[in-house]
Amino acid sequence: RMARWRDELGLWVSISMPTGATEILLVVMDLTDTVILGHYSGGRMLPEASAALIIIMFTCSVITSGPGLACMTLAANAAAAEDSALCGNWLQLAMTFATVVGLCMAPMWAFSGQIMGLVGADDLDLELVSSYGRWRLLGLPALVAFGIVTPWLAGRQVTTPALWACAVATVCNVLLNVVLLKWLGFIGSPIATACSRWIAVMVLFYCARRELAACRVFSFPSSVPAQRIRQFLCLNAPMTLQEMVEKLFLQITALFAARLQPQALATHNAMLTGFMFLCSAMVGCQAATQTRLAHHLYQGDLEGIVVLLRLSLRFMLCWSFVVCAFYTILQDRVGMIFSTSPIVWELSGQLSLLCGSCYAVIAVFMWSGAVLNVVGCSSWFAGSYVVGTALVGLPVAWYCGFRLRSTDMAGWPYFQPGDGLGVGLLGIWLGLLAGYSCTAALTFFRVARISDWPERCKSARRLAGARVDLLGAESPGCPSCVAYHARCSLFLLQKVSLPS
Repeated sequence: RMARWRDELGLWVSISMPTGATEILLVVMDLTDTVILGHYSGGRMLPEASAALIIIMFTCSVITSGPGLACMTLAANAAAAEDSALCGNWLQLAMTFATVVGLCMAPMWAFSGQIMGLVGADDLDLELVSSYGRWRLLGLPALVAFGIVTPWLAGRQVTTPALWACAVATVCNVLLNVVLLKWLGFIGSPIATACSRWIAVMVLFYCARRELAACRVFSFPSSVPAQRIRQFLCLNAPMTLQEMVEKLFLQITALFAARLQPQALATHNAMLTGFMFLCSAMVGCQAATQTRLAHHLYQGDLEGIVVLLRLSLRFMLCWSFVVCAFYTILQDRVGMIFSTSPIVWELSGQLSLLCGSCYAVIAVFMWSGAVLNVVGCSSWFAGSYVVGTALVGLPVAWYCGFRLRSTDMAGWPYFQPGDGLGVGLLGIWLGLLAGYSCTAALTFFRVARISDWPERCKSARRLAGARVDLLGAESPGCPSCVAYHARCSLFLLQKVSLPS
Protein backbone atom coordinates (compact mmCIF):
# COMPACT_ATOMS: atom_id res chain seq x y z
CA ARG A 1 0.00 0.00 0.00
CA MET A 2 2.87 2.38 0.72
CA ALA A 3 4.23 1.65 -2.76
CA ARG A 4 0.86 2.68 -4.20
CA TRP A 5 0.96 5.99 -2.34
CA ARG A 6 4.56 6.59 -3.41
CA ASP A 7 3.83 5.92 -7.07
CA GLU A 8 0.72 8.11 -7.05
CA LEU A 9 2.60 10.91 -5.31
CA GLY A 10 5.35 10.79 -7.93
CA LEU A 11 2.88 11.02 -10.82
CA TRP A 12 0.84 13.72 -9.13
CA VAL A 13 3.89 15.86 -8.35
CA SER A 14 5.24 15.43 -11.90
CA ILE A 15 2.11 17.22 -13.12
CA SER A 16 1.39 19.66 -10.31
CA MET A 17 4.89 21.11 -9.92
CA PRO A 18 5.52 22.16 -13.56
CA THR A 19 1.92 23.29 -13.97
CA GLY A 20 2.11 25.34 -10.78
CA ALA A 21 5.42 26.84 -11.89
CA THR A 22 3.84 27.76 -15.23
CA GLU A 23 0.95 29.50 -13.49
CA ILE A 24 3.38 31.33 -11.23
CA LEU A 25 5.27 32.65 -14.23
CA LEU A 26 2.01 33.76 -15.87
CA VAL A 27 1.08 35.72 -12.77
CA VAL A 28 4.61 37.14 -12.63
CA MET A 29 4.04 38.57 -16.10
CA ASP A 30 0.97 40.43 -14.83
CA LEU A 31 2.69 41.31 -11.56
CA THR A 32 5.59 42.77 -13.53
CA ASP A 33 3.25 45.33 -15.06
CA THR A 34 1.81 46.20 -11.65
CA VAL A 35 5.16 46.51 -9.89
CA ILE A 36 6.90 48.52 -12.62
CA LEU A 37 3.93 50.83 -13.15
CA GLY A 38 3.61 51.18 -9.38
CA HIS A 39 7.13 52.65 -9.30
CA TYR A 40 6.85 54.54 -12.61
CA SER A 41 6.13 58.27 -12.12
CA GLY A 42 5.40 57.67 -8.46
CA GLY A 43 2.63 55.20 -9.23
CA ARG A 44 0.27 57.88 -10.59
CA MET A 45 -0.78 55.75 -13.58
CA LEU A 46 -1.23 52.48 -11.69
CA PRO A 47 -4.98 53.05 -10.98
CA GLU A 48 -5.69 53.46 -14.74
CA ALA A 49 -3.86 50.24 -15.59
CA SER A 50 -5.61 48.45 -12.72
CA ALA A 51 -8.99 49.61 -14.02
CA ALA A 52 -8.27 48.25 -17.51
CA LEU A 53 -7.15 44.93 -15.99
CA ILE A 54 -10.57 44.59 -14.38
CA ILE A 55 -12.16 44.30 -17.83
CA ILE A 56 -9.34 42.16 -19.23
CA MET A 57 -9.43 39.64 -16.38
CA PHE A 58 -13.20 39.28 -16.57
CA THR A 59 -13.30 38.64 -20.31
CA CYS A 60 -10.43 36.14 -20.10
CA SER A 61 -12.62 33.92 -17.92
CA VAL A 62 -15.02 33.55 -20.82
CA ILE A 63 -12.42 33.44 -23.59
CA THR A 64 -9.88 30.95 -22.23
CA SER A 65 -10.42 29.89 -18.61
CA GLY A 66 -13.66 27.93 -19.01
CA PRO A 67 -12.85 26.35 -22.40
CA GLY A 68 -9.33 25.60 -21.17
CA LEU A 69 -10.59 23.67 -18.14
CA ALA A 70 -13.09 21.76 -20.27
CA CYS A 71 -10.40 20.94 -22.82
CA MET A 72 -8.05 19.70 -20.11
CA THR A 73 -10.67 17.38 -18.64
CA LEU A 74 -11.66 15.95 -22.02
CA ALA A 75 -8.03 15.60 -23.14
CA ALA A 76 -7.17 13.72 -19.93
CA ASN A 77 -10.04 11.33 -20.57
CA ALA A 78 -8.95 10.77 -24.19
CA ALA A 79 -5.31 10.36 -23.13
CA ALA A 80 -6.32 7.65 -20.67
CA ALA A 81 -8.01 5.89 -23.60
CA GLU A 82 -4.81 6.44 -25.69
CA ASP A 83 -6.87 8.08 -28.43
CA SER A 84 -4.64 10.77 -29.95
CA ALA A 85 -7.14 11.70 -32.66
CA LEU A 86 -9.82 12.39 -30.06
CA CYS A 87 -7.36 14.54 -28.10
CA GLY A 88 -6.73 16.59 -31.24
CA ASN A 89 -10.45 17.01 -31.87
CA TRP A 90 -11.04 18.37 -28.38
CA LEU A 91 -8.25 20.94 -28.89
CA GLN A 92 -9.69 22.02 -32.24
CA LEU A 93 -13.15 22.48 -30.73
CA ALA A 94 -11.79 24.48 -27.80
CA MET A 95 -9.65 26.71 -30.04
CA THR A 96 -12.56 27.42 -32.38
CA PHE A 97 -14.87 28.27 -29.49
CA ALA A 98 -12.31 30.50 -27.75
CA THR A 99 -11.48 32.35 -30.99
CA VAL A 100 -15.12 33.19 -31.68
CA VAL A 101 -15.71 34.34 -28.12
CA GLY A 102 -12.50 36.37 -28.18
CA LEU A 103 -13.63 38.30 -31.23
CA CYS A 104 -16.91 39.09 -29.48
CA MET A 105 -15.14 40.27 -26.32
CA ALA A 106 -12.48 42.39 -28.05
CA PRO A 107 -14.59 45.63 -28.05
CA MET A 108 -14.75 45.49 -24.25
CA TRP A 109 -10.96 45.82 -24.13
CA ALA A 110 -10.99 48.70 -26.62
CA PHE A 111 -13.61 50.64 -24.66
CA SER A 112 -12.62 49.64 -21.14
CA GLY A 113 -12.41 53.29 -20.07
CA GLN A 114 -15.98 54.02 -21.13
CA ILE A 115 -17.17 50.88 -19.32
CA MET A 116 -15.42 51.96 -16.12
CA GLY A 117 -16.97 55.38 -16.49
CA LEU A 118 -20.45 53.84 -16.60
CA VAL A 119 -19.90 52.14 -13.24
CA GLY A 120 -18.81 55.32 -11.50
CA ALA A 121 -14.98 55.34 -11.72
CA ASP A 122 -14.93 59.03 -12.64
CA ASP A 123 -11.75 59.82 -10.72
CA LEU A 124 -9.67 57.97 -13.32
CA ASP A 125 -8.33 59.16 -16.66
CA LEU A 126 -10.77 57.09 -18.73
CA GLU A 127 -8.98 57.69 -22.01
CA LEU A 128 -5.79 56.32 -20.49
CA VAL A 129 -7.73 53.26 -19.32
CA SER A 130 -9.01 52.63 -22.86
CA SER A 131 -5.54 53.18 -24.29
CA TYR A 132 -4.16 50.42 -22.06
CA GLY A 133 -6.88 48.00 -23.18
CA ARG A 134 -6.44 48.77 -26.89
CA TRP A 135 -2.72 48.13 -26.84
CA ARG A 136 -3.28 44.88 -24.96
CA LEU A 137 -5.48 43.75 -27.87
CA LEU A 138 -2.31 43.15 -29.85
CA GLY A 139 -1.71 40.06 -27.75
CA LEU A 140 -5.28 38.69 -27.71
CA PRO A 141 -4.76 35.99 -30.40
CA ALA A 142 -1.65 34.78 -28.60
CA LEU A 143 -3.52 34.77 -25.30
CA VAL A 144 -6.25 32.58 -26.82
CA ALA A 145 -3.77 30.07 -28.26
CA PHE A 146 -1.69 29.85 -25.11
CA GLY A 147 -4.72 29.69 -22.80
CA ILE A 148 -6.15 26.65 -24.62
CA VAL A 149 -3.05 24.69 -25.64
CA THR A 150 -1.45 24.83 -22.17
CA PRO A 151 -4.29 23.07 -20.27
CA TRP A 152 -4.71 20.65 -23.19
CA LEU A 153 -1.07 19.62 -22.80
CA ALA A 154 -1.53 19.31 -19.03
CA GLY A 155 -4.45 16.94 -19.65
CA ARG A 156 -2.04 14.78 -21.64
CA GLN A 157 0.45 15.00 -18.74
CA VAL A 158 2.86 17.08 -20.87
CA THR A 159 3.96 20.10 -18.86
CA THR A 160 7.51 20.99 -19.93
CA PRO A 161 6.68 23.03 -23.10
CA ALA A 162 4.43 25.47 -21.25
CA LEU A 163 7.01 25.89 -18.49
CA TRP A 164 9.78 26.74 -20.96
CA ALA A 165 7.49 29.12 -22.85
CA CYS A 166 6.50 31.00 -19.70
CA ALA A 167 10.09 31.21 -18.47
CA VAL A 168 11.28 32.79 -21.71
CA ALA A 169 8.27 35.10 -21.96
CA THR A 170 8.60 36.28 -18.35
CA VAL A 171 12.21 37.34 -18.83
CA CYS A 172 11.30 39.10 -22.07
CA ASN A 173 8.37 40.84 -20.37
CA VAL A 174 10.59 42.32 -17.67
CA LEU A 175 13.15 43.56 -20.18
CA LEU A 176 10.54 44.92 -22.57
CA ASN A 177 8.68 46.73 -19.77
CA VAL A 178 11.83 48.48 -18.62
CA VAL A 179 12.86 49.49 -22.14
CA LEU A 180 9.45 50.41 -23.59
CA LEU A 181 8.31 52.36 -20.55
CA LYS A 182 11.41 54.51 -20.93
CA TRP A 183 10.87 55.04 -24.67
CA LEU A 184 7.07 55.11 -25.01
CA GLY A 185 5.83 56.01 -21.56
CA PHE A 186 2.62 54.49 -20.18
CA ILE A 187 1.65 52.56 -23.34
CA GLY A 188 4.99 50.76 -23.26
CA SER A 189 3.70 48.45 -20.53
CA PRO A 190 0.72 46.93 -22.44
CA ILE A 191 2.82 46.68 -25.62
CA ALA A 192 5.51 44.79 -23.68
CA THR A 193 2.92 42.37 -22.27
CA ALA A 194 1.36 41.76 -25.70
CA CYS A 195 4.76 41.05 -27.26
CA SER A 196 5.60 38.68 -24.41
CA ARG A 197 2.41 36.71 -25.07
CA TRP A 198 3.44 36.17 -28.69
CA ILE A 199 6.89 35.04 -27.60
CA ALA A 200 5.28 32.55 -25.22
CA VAL A 201 3.10 31.09 -27.98
CA MET A 202 5.98 30.68 -30.41
CA VAL A 203 8.11 28.88 -27.82
CA LEU A 204 5.15 26.73 -26.74
CA PHE A 205 4.32 25.58 -30.27
CA TYR A 206 7.96 24.83 -30.98
CA CYS A 207 8.46 22.75 -27.83
CA ALA A 208 5.12 20.93 -28.24
CA ARG A 209 5.36 20.38 -31.98
CA ARG A 210 5.57 16.59 -31.63
CA GLU A 211 2.49 16.38 -29.43
CA LEU A 212 0.53 18.62 -31.78
CA ALA A 213 1.60 16.58 -34.80
CA ALA A 214 0.83 13.24 -33.12
CA CYS A 215 -2.74 14.39 -32.41
CA ARG A 216 -3.16 15.80 -35.95
CA VAL A 217 -4.16 19.17 -34.58
CA PHE A 218 -3.39 21.05 -37.81
CA SER A 219 -5.41 18.71 -40.06
CA PHE A 220 -8.99 19.73 -39.50
CA PRO A 221 -11.59 17.00 -40.18
CA SER A 222 -14.24 17.53 -42.82
CA SER A 223 -16.95 17.18 -40.17
CA VAL A 224 -17.14 16.89 -36.40
CA PRO A 225 -19.71 14.57 -34.83
CA ALA A 226 -22.54 16.53 -33.27
CA GLN A 227 -22.24 14.38 -30.15
CA ARG A 228 -18.71 15.64 -29.49
CA ILE A 229 -19.80 19.24 -29.91
CA ARG A 230 -22.60 18.67 -27.41
CA GLN A 231 -20.21 16.99 -24.98
CA PHE A 232 -17.78 19.88 -25.16
CA LEU A 233 -20.48 22.53 -24.78
CA CYS A 234 -22.16 20.67 -21.88
CA LEU A 235 -18.84 20.54 -20.03
CA ASN A 236 -17.71 24.00 -21.07
CA ALA A 237 -20.92 25.83 -20.09
CA PRO A 238 -20.77 25.28 -16.30
CA MET A 239 -16.99 25.70 -16.21
CA THR A 240 -17.21 28.97 -18.12
CA LEU A 241 -20.06 30.09 -15.87
CA GLN A 242 -18.01 29.31 -12.77
CA GLU A 243 -14.96 31.16 -14.10
CA MET A 244 -17.09 34.08 -15.24
CA VAL A 245 -18.90 34.34 -11.90
CA GLU A 246 -15.58 34.16 -10.08
CA LYS A 247 -14.05 36.94 -12.17
CA LEU A 248 -17.29 38.96 -11.96
CA PHE A 249 -17.27 38.58 -8.19
CA LEU A 250 -13.67 39.77 -7.99
CA GLN A 251 -14.24 42.63 -10.40
CA ILE A 252 -17.40 43.85 -8.65
CA THR A 253 -15.42 43.98 -5.43
CA ALA A 254 -12.79 45.92 -7.39
CA LEU A 255 -15.52 48.34 -8.46
CA PHE A 256 -16.46 48.72 -4.81
CA ALA A 257 -12.81 49.56 -4.14
CA ALA A 258 -12.82 52.07 -7.01
CA ARG A 259 -15.58 54.00 -5.21
CA LEU A 260 -13.29 54.57 -2.23
CA GLN A 261 -10.09 56.19 -3.50
CA PRO A 262 -7.49 55.50 -6.22
CA GLN A 263 -5.05 54.10 -3.68
CA ALA A 264 -7.67 51.62 -2.47
CA LEU A 265 -8.23 50.33 -6.01
CA ALA A 266 -4.50 50.03 -6.63
CA THR A 267 -4.01 48.20 -3.32
CA HIS A 268 -6.92 45.88 -4.01
CA ASN A 269 -5.66 44.87 -7.44
CA ALA A 270 -2.05 44.56 -6.34
CA MET A 271 -2.96 42.42 -3.30
CA LEU A 272 -5.26 40.33 -5.47
CA THR A 273 -2.51 39.82 -8.05
CA GLY A 274 -0.09 38.75 -5.33
CA PHE A 275 -2.76 36.47 -3.90
CA MET A 276 -3.28 34.85 -7.31
CA PHE A 277 0.49 34.45 -7.56
CA LEU A 278 0.40 32.25 -4.47
CA CYS A 279 -2.74 30.51 -5.72
CA SER A 280 -0.77 29.35 -8.75
CA ALA A 281 0.49 26.43 -6.70
CA MET A 282 -3.13 25.47 -6.07
CA VAL A 283 -3.88 25.68 -9.78
CA GLY A 284 -1.11 23.17 -10.41
CA CYS A 285 -2.52 20.87 -7.72
CA GLN A 286 -5.99 21.22 -9.20
CA ALA A 287 -4.78 20.37 -12.70
CA ALA A 288 -2.85 17.34 -11.44
CA THR A 289 -5.87 16.11 -9.49
CA GLN A 290 -8.18 16.46 -12.49
CA THR A 291 -5.75 14.71 -14.84
CA ARG A 292 -5.01 11.79 -12.53
CA LEU A 293 -8.65 11.42 -11.50
CA ALA A 294 -9.73 11.20 -15.15
CA HIS A 295 -7.13 8.46 -15.64
CA HIS A 296 -8.35 6.45 -12.63
CA LEU A 297 -11.98 6.84 -13.63
CA TYR A 298 -11.30 5.51 -17.12
CA GLN A 299 -9.38 2.55 -15.67
CA GLY A 300 -12.06 1.94 -13.04
CA ASP A 301 -9.49 2.03 -10.24
CA LEU A 302 -11.45 2.81 -7.09
CA GLU A 303 -8.50 2.37 -4.78
CA GLY A 304 -6.43 4.73 -6.92
CA ILE A 305 -9.22 7.32 -6.69
CA VAL A 306 -9.25 7.29 -2.91
CA VAL A 307 -5.44 7.39 -2.67
CA LEU A 308 -5.30 10.33 -5.07
CA LEU A 309 -7.97 12.38 -3.30
CA ARG A 310 -6.54 11.84 0.15
CA LEU A 311 -3.05 12.70 -1.02
CA SER A 312 -4.01 15.82 -2.93
CA LEU A 313 -6.23 17.26 -0.18
CA ARG A 314 -3.57 16.81 2.49
CA PHE A 315 -0.89 18.42 0.35
CA MET A 316 -3.08 21.42 -0.50
CA LEU A 317 -4.04 22.01 3.13
CA CYS A 318 -0.40 21.86 4.24
CA TRP A 319 0.59 24.42 1.59
CA SER A 320 -2.26 26.72 2.68
CA PHE A 321 -0.89 26.78 6.24
CA VAL A 322 2.48 27.91 4.88
CA VAL A 323 0.83 30.80 3.01
CA CYS A 324 -1.17 31.79 6.09
CA ALA A 325 2.07 32.04 8.04
CA PHE A 326 3.61 34.16 5.25
CA TYR A 327 0.84 36.78 5.40
CA THR A 328 0.72 36.75 9.19
CA ILE A 329 4.45 37.47 9.48
CA LEU A 330 4.79 40.12 6.76
CA GLN A 331 1.52 42.09 7.23
CA ASP A 332 2.11 45.71 6.06
CA ARG A 333 5.48 44.82 4.53
CA VAL A 334 3.57 43.09 1.73
CA GLY A 335 2.62 46.52 0.37
CA MET A 336 6.26 47.55 0.10
CA ILE A 337 6.70 44.98 -2.67
CA PHE A 338 4.53 46.81 -5.19
CA SER A 339 4.35 50.45 -4.08
CA THR A 340 6.25 53.28 -2.40
CA SER A 341 3.08 54.88 -0.98
CA PRO A 342 2.59 54.73 2.83
CA ILE A 343 -1.17 54.67 2.28
CA VAL A 344 -0.84 51.47 0.27
CA TRP A 345 1.36 49.98 3.00
CA GLU A 346 -1.30 50.67 5.62
CA LEU A 347 -4.11 49.26 3.51
CA SER A 348 -2.14 46.11 2.68
CA GLY A 349 -1.46 45.61 6.39
CA GLN A 350 -5.21 45.57 7.02
CA LEU A 351 -5.74 42.84 4.41
CA SER A 352 -2.88 40.47 5.23
CA LEU A 353 -4.71 38.36 7.82
CA LEU A 354 -7.74 38.08 5.53
CA CYS A 355 -5.53 36.97 2.63
CA GLY A 356 -4.18 34.10 4.71
CA SER A 357 -7.67 33.02 5.76
CA CYS A 358 -8.98 33.20 2.19
CA TYR A 359 -6.13 31.01 0.98
CA ALA A 360 -6.95 28.22 3.45
CA VAL A 361 -10.57 28.25 2.29
CA ILE A 362 -9.55 28.25 -1.39
CA ALA A 363 -7.48 25.10 -0.84
CA VAL A 364 -10.67 23.16 -0.02
CA PHE A 365 -12.62 24.96 -2.73
CA MET A 366 -10.19 24.16 -5.55
CA TRP A 367 -9.76 20.54 -4.46
CA SER A 368 -13.51 20.05 -4.46
CA GLY A 369 -13.82 21.79 -7.82
CA ALA A 370 -11.24 19.48 -9.40
CA VAL A 371 -13.24 16.43 -8.32
CA LEU A 372 -16.64 17.80 -9.33
CA ASN A 373 -15.45 18.90 -12.78
CA VAL A 374 -14.15 15.41 -13.63
CA VAL A 375 -17.01 13.32 -12.25
CA GLY A 376 -19.67 15.27 -14.14
CA CYS A 377 -20.89 17.53 -11.33
CA SER A 378 -19.54 20.80 -12.69
CA SER A 379 -23.06 22.25 -12.62
CA TRP A 380 -23.10 21.90 -8.83
CA PHE A 381 -19.69 23.56 -8.70
CA ALA A 382 -20.93 26.52 -10.75
CA GLY A 383 -24.17 26.73 -8.77
CA SER A 384 -22.28 26.73 -5.48
CA TYR A 385 -20.18 29.60 -6.71
CA VAL A 386 -23.24 31.59 -7.69
CA VAL A 387 -24.77 31.05 -4.25
CA GLY A 388 -21.55 31.82 -2.41
CA THR A 389 -20.74 34.99 -4.32
CA ALA A 390 -24.11 36.49 -5.27
CA LEU A 391 -26.05 35.64 -2.10
CA VAL A 392 -23.28 35.81 0.49
CA GLY A 393 -20.04 37.42 -0.74
CA LEU A 394 -21.31 40.55 -2.48
CA PRO A 395 -23.91 41.53 0.16
CA VAL A 396 -21.34 41.09 2.93
CA ALA A 397 -18.75 43.10 0.96
CA TRP A 398 -21.18 45.95 0.34
CA TYR A 399 -22.48 46.04 3.90
CA CYS A 400 -19.08 45.84 5.57
CA GLY A 401 -17.45 48.19 3.09
CA PHE A 402 -20.04 50.97 3.16
CA ARG A 403 -22.58 50.42 5.97
CA LEU A 404 -20.80 48.75 8.91
CA ARG A 405 -19.84 51.13 11.68
CA SER A 406 -16.10 51.61 11.60
CA THR A 407 -15.93 51.45 15.40
CA ASP A 408 -17.04 47.80 15.21
CA MET A 409 -13.67 46.94 13.65
CA ALA A 410 -11.61 48.86 16.19
CA GLY A 411 -8.59 46.85 17.17
CA TRP A 412 -8.07 45.29 13.75
CA PRO A 413 -4.39 45.56 12.75
CA TYR A 414 -3.55 48.85 10.95
CA PHE A 415 -7.21 49.93 10.86
CA GLN A 416 -8.06 53.37 12.21
CA PRO A 417 -11.83 53.74 12.85
CA GLY A 418 -13.52 56.99 11.90
CA ASP A 419 -16.85 58.64 12.58
CA GLY A 420 -18.68 57.52 9.39
CA LEU A 421 -20.14 54.26 8.13
CA GLY A 422 -18.17 51.56 6.34
CA VAL A 423 -14.74 50.10 6.94
CA GLY A 424 -13.61 50.53 3.34
CA LEU A 425 -11.28 48.03 1.70
CA LEU A 426 -11.18 45.86 4.83
CA GLY A 427 -14.93 45.32 4.63
CA ILE A 428 -14.74 44.42 0.94
CA TRP A 429 -12.21 41.69 1.70
CA LEU A 430 -14.41 40.41 4.51
CA GLY A 431 -16.99 39.82 1.77
CA LEU A 432 -14.40 37.90 -0.27
CA LEU A 433 -13.70 35.64 2.69
CA ALA A 434 -17.41 35.05 3.34
CA GLY A 435 -18.13 34.21 -0.31
CA TYR A 436 -15.26 31.74 -0.67
CA SER A 437 -16.10 30.10 2.66
CA CYS A 438 -19.69 29.46 1.62
CA THR A 439 -18.63 28.08 -1.77
CA ALA A 440 -16.00 25.79 -0.23
CA ALA A 441 -18.53 24.39 2.24
CA LEU A 442 -21.09 23.62 -0.48
CA THR A 443 -18.62 21.99 -2.86
CA PHE A 444 -16.93 19.89 -0.19
CA PHE A 445 -20.32 18.68 1.00
CA ARG A 446 -21.19 17.53 -2.54
CA VAL A 447 -17.89 15.68 -2.97
CA ALA A 448 -18.40 13.92 0.34
CA ARG A 449 -21.83 12.72 -0.83
CA ILE A 450 -20.56 10.96 -3.97
CA SER A 451 -21.04 7.21 -3.57
CA ASP A 452 -21.67 5.81 -7.08
CA TRP A 453 -18.03 5.68 -8.17
CA PRO A 454 -18.46 2.57 -10.38
CA GLU A 455 -21.10 4.44 -12.38
CA ARG A 456 -18.77 7.41 -12.68
CA CYS A 457 -16.13 5.07 -14.10
CA LYS A 458 -18.59 3.85 -16.74
CA SER A 459 -19.48 7.43 -17.68
CA ALA A 460 -15.78 8.23 -18.17
CA ARG A 461 -15.42 5.35 -20.62
CA ARG A 462 -18.55 6.34 -22.52
CA LEU A 463 -17.13 9.86 -22.89
CA ALA A 464 -14.05 8.38 -24.58
CA GLY A 465 -16.14 6.07 -26.74
CA ALA A 466 -14.80 2.91 -25.04
CA ARG A 467 -16.79 -0.22 -24.26
CA VAL A 468 -18.09 -0.28 -20.70
CA ASP A 469 -18.31 -4.10 -20.55
CA LEU A 470 -14.51 -4.36 -20.94
CA LEU A 471 -13.78 -2.16 -17.92
CA GLY A 472 -12.84 -5.02 -15.64
CA ALA A 473 -10.78 -6.84 -18.28
CA GLU A 474 -8.75 -3.72 -19.10
CA SER A 475 -8.04 -2.84 -15.49
CA PRO A 476 -5.53 -5.37 -14.11
CA GLY A 477 -5.09 -3.38 -10.93
CA CYS A 478 -8.81 -3.56 -10.19
CA PRO A 479 -10.27 -6.62 -11.96
CA SER A 480 -13.72 -6.48 -10.44
CA CYS A 481 -14.18 -2.83 -9.60
CA VAL A 482 -17.30 -2.43 -11.74
CA ALA A 483 -19.11 -5.12 -9.78
CA TYR A 484 -17.67 -3.78 -6.54
CA HIS A 485 -20.28 -1.27 -5.32
CA ALA A 486 -18.75 0.41 -2.27
CA ARG A 487 -19.63 3.72 -0.67
CA CYS A 488 -16.30 5.56 -0.81
CA SER A 489 -16.79 8.37 1.67
CA LEU A 490 -14.48 11.24 0.75
CA PHE A 491 -14.60 12.66 4.22
CA LEU A 492 -11.48 10.46 4.22
CA LEU A 493 -12.73 8.41 7.18
CA GLN A 494 -13.34 5.07 5.44
CA LYS A 495 -10.95 2.76 3.68
CA VAL A 496 -11.60 1.00 0.40
CA SER A 497 -10.68 -2.69 0.37
CA LEU A 498 -11.04 -4.20 -3.06
CA PRO A 499 -12.23 -7.80 -3.26
CA SER A 500 -9.65 -10.40 -4.15
